[in-house]
Amino acid sequence: MKRVLHFLFLTGLIVLSHAHAARPAWSSSRVVGSPEPPPPAQVERVFPRITFSSPVELIHDPVLPLWWIAQVNGQMFTLSDSGNPTNATRVLDFPGLKKPCNQLLGFAFDPGYATNHFVYLAYVTADATPDGSRISRFSSVPSPTPSIDPGSERVLITWRGGGHNGCALRFGPDGFLYASTGDGSSPEPPDALKTGQNLDDLLSVIFRIDVHPKDPSQPYRVPDDNPFVRRAGARPEIWAYGFRNPWRMDFAPDGSLWVGDVGWELWETIHRVTAGYNGGWSRMEGPQNINADQHPPTPIQPPVAAHPHSEAASITGGVFHRGRALPKARNHFVYGDWETGKIWILNATGTSTPIEIADTPLRIIAFANGADSETYLLDYQGGGIHRLIDNPHPQSTDFPRRLSQTGLFSDTASAQPAPGVVAYEVAAPRWHDGASAQRWIAVPGDAPITPGSYPAGTVFAKTLSVPGTSQRRPIETQLLHFTGQDWRAYSYRWNSNATDADLVPAAGDSSEISFPTSSGLERRRWSFSARSDCLRCHNSWSGFALGFNLAQLQQSRSAQRLAEAQWIPAAYLTNTFTRLVPTTDNHATVEARARSWLHVNCAPCHRFGAGAAVAARFGIDESPDNLRLFNLPPSRGTFGITDARLIAPGHPERSVLFHRIATHGNGHMPPVGPRQPDPQGARAVADWIRSLGPTPTDSKAPATDVEKALALLDQHLPGHPPADATRPLLASSDATVRGLLSPDLLRNTLGSALPMERLLASQGDPIRGRRLFLAADGPGCAQCHRVANSGLEYGPDLSHIGSLRNRAALLESIAAPAAVVAPEHRLHQIELADGEFITGIVVSSSPDALQIRSAPGVTRTLTRSSIRQDVLLSGSAMPEGLLANLTFDEAADLLAFLEQLK
Repeated sequence: MKRVLHFLFLTGLIVLSHAHAARPAWSSSRVVGSPEPPPPAQVERVFPRITFSSPVELIHDPVLPLWWIAQVNGQMFTLSDSGNPTNATRVLDFPGLKKPCNQLLGFAFDPGYATNHFVYLAYVTADATPDGSRISRFSSVPSPTPSIDPGSERVLITWRGGGHNGCALRFGPDGFLYASTGDGSSPEPPDALKTGQNLDDLLSVIFRIDVHPKDPSQPYRVPDDNPFVRRAGARPEIWAYGFRNPWRMDFAPDGSLWVGDVGWELWETIHRVTAGYNGGWSRMEGPQNINADQHPPTPIQPPVAAHPHSEAASITGGVFHRGRALPKARNHFVYGDWETGKIWILNATGTSTPIEIADTPLRIIAFANGADSETYLLDYQGGGIHRLIDNPHPQSTDFPRRLSQTGLFSDTASAQPAPGVVAYEVAAPRWHDGASAQRWIAVPGDAPITPGSYPAGTVFAKTLSVPGTSQRRPIETQLLHFTGQDWRAYSYRWNSNATDADLVPAAGDSSEISFPTSSGLERRRWSFSARSDCLRCHNSWSGFALGFNLAQLQQSRSAQRLAEAQWIPAAYLTNTFTRLVPTTDNHATVEARARSWLHVNCAPCHRFGAGAAVAARFGIDESPDNLRLFNLPPSRGTFGITDARLIAPGHPERSVLFHRIATHGNGHMPPVGPRQPDPQGARAVADWIRSLGPTPTDSKAPATDVEKALALLDQHLPGHPPADATRPLLASSDATVRGLLSPDLLRNTLGSALPMERLLASQGDPIRGRRLFLAADGPGCAQCHRVANSGLEYGPDLSHIGSLRNRAALLESIAAPAAVVAPEHRLHQIELADGEFITGIVVSSSPDALQIRSAPGVTRTLTRSSIRQDVLLSGSAMPEGLLANLTFDEAADLLAFLEQLK
């Protein structure tokens, strides 16, 4: 399995009033269910008295009322599909009868099974060997009890074994056998064998062969109409290619093959595959470009669905639903995720967006159609077979809409925890835009907690408050709830009297609060994150509960108190761990302070599999050689830094990492959560970067205004540079400089949680909106759009946009630019024959040439003969988050200006 989990383990300083008493159980919880409507489907266990060991494939017998189940250890079983059987019959035992068999991964019945009794098995004999993966044909004995004759094996085809093997088998409507293979390598580095975009081997492909050749001496025949039969150097068996680890597939009613491809760091994908299809790996991972040095031999085609790692992490391709249950899902492709247990459907044309229909606790390894036409699924971890059914409970549960209703506190206003709810502290707190934090854990039952495993109903709570005030002024309380199946995140907004807090909508929200400063109180806009944004950090790759682990313990006697109070087993006190330190710990090394801050604030996303678009690593547990930071050029922009590097050793002013954590403007990291830079964190990181160098050939003085601004920050953080030093730079027209040094450092910007309804109801000023539209340091609208005679031409002319879209549509197009993109404004990625890549909008096209606008005011004419491939990209040329750095009034003004453009 691809899953790479990273549970560090248990807690910070627990405040215990009875150190030697048994831990009291939290019995007052009312955090149950979800505030959202329940999904339309659920799963039910069938054959509950039968459990398999790590099963990988489930297929119904073509003739008899039996299920066939394959286990990864090489054993196969049959099971009656009626009644409540008490046992399964073993029909094959590879480990006992034939060696080697490293893994059995898939099987299929011959279309003529009723008469020829052929069964095809895909298995692995050894990793890193040229013929380590193979497909063999076996004869079965159909009666009185089915069995497979191991001596009847005929090896049909082999390919390299190792890492990703694919091994999904399906016979198509044409009677040919289709088989999937992976890239044959470990997760990192991606596509180590560089095979994804090659056609000269059988890795990363779906191949198609005729297993009934006229010449019986031949194991198979290559169909004449395979797409690469006549291509020099290509394996003629290949039917489609460009997959990482295509895991399970099914044919649609129209004959197309639907495949689930397990992703790498960012995306899990579903592909609607036809002859000659190129899934993109490893030039692309879903919509993300990851390997620019890969040159596709044919155009890449986008997947029909791409799930980010916030909702899926190891996709399992499915089947087309044909049953009576879930009538709205009939003839839709049903698929799921091994990591999250979620199940989705897509319509048979691939033109809809995925609809989540169930959320399960299962490790979904395979789907199957039953003799009753219903959809069944196989649980790898629990070893059971389940059936997809309608949810019999269509109404939402009575989820607590107020903090006082959760059962966490016996007195909510004073934050007095209920019995079984215990406060704890962490060694290195996360930055929360200057707010202070209190933390609690609430656990049902009284058993000690084990690493990475919590009882169903466990809740972590954190209240963020205005700092430095004598009177308690909480802002929000965040909850992380383990349902027993998955983790869910919620936020509650405190009322002005600090007596209770109300549940924030799923999409998040924002409000204004007063923060103390050296000159008095200052109004700031506080963003309440969307629930999905919370789970981008609280992910399985980081252990979900980010602050409750051994690395956050301040001292060993705190762990001793935990063990004495039966919160953790005493045996875990001997575990070794890397200790985190706060940025204010002057006794710690420069590296320890910086890396602790990066671990807490950046590593939840920047670790293997966790979903960051940049491959840098920030975990405190990573070795320096594995950080992927030093002297590497940035892949997401230089921000005006000469010879920019992620980290330029010795030079904070040339390090994009320092810029991203120090800026208030474009490029600020993290992209969700805090909107303001942490001055102490930026100080620690700058000190660490400076301690790393410089090299003898690397001592360059700051050249650009951005580098000078970063150098100023490096001199004065955690304070502010003096006005006389910043004034010349602030005269620059570069918005990046102002994002670093603007005296209006704490603008009440909207952040990611946009108040859509309030913006629609607002009365902005179109005159101010026009100035903002044209301003060089504004959202940059005029850099891509023209209005009358102003602005540059890249995207559509907006001179009359107010007559084409109403107010709501205008706001939606700015907030979610990729939701609807007109065909004529879709982005194309064009690769030229000389290896150059051009991304832009096609202006005009003819049989001989096309014109592409690659930047505002930059148009090129390309001859067709010079184009190697033209790939239509998903998404929009218009960047996300344009409103995030605007104030509410600025956003309202901009909307008013666009609305009056008739």
